[in-house]
Amino acid sequence: MIEINRAKTGTATIDYQCVDLFQWEPEKQYDLVFFAFWLSHIPPAHLSNFFNKVARATKPAGHVFVVDEPKSQSNISGPNLEGQYQQRKLSDGRTFRIVKVYYDPRQIELELQKHGFKTDSSMIGKSFFYLCASVTT
Repeated sequence: MIEINRAKTGTATIDYQCVDLFQWEPEKQYDLVFFAFWLSHIPPAHLSNFFNKVARATKPAGHVFVVDEPKSQSNISGPNLEGQYQQRKLSDGRTFRIVKVYYDPRQIELELQKHGFKTDSSMIGKSFFYLCASVTT
């Protein structure tokens, strides 16, 4: 995906990194930390540690913006057949077992609060939610 994006953007101003986010440690802080449809791939046991990293990666007065699929009765990505896992089949026929956790957005707001953020705005829809939060300290 990095090579595809690099070819499409053709810019040297983007610093691409391929890292294991569970092992990665922020080396600097950012005005905005953004992730879309990533949170649902974090196992519950790693959620607090992940938000610790998000907090360390966000500048004072910085923001975090989250978009993902909420916990609901009928998820677009399909049901979890194996607890927190799903089978995904690619167009080439390969299948993969992936982590897929549908979090309640209110749970995510509380988790962000525990890590020094306050919610500025949020919206919960049928197929996605978003949260925008800022650092309180």
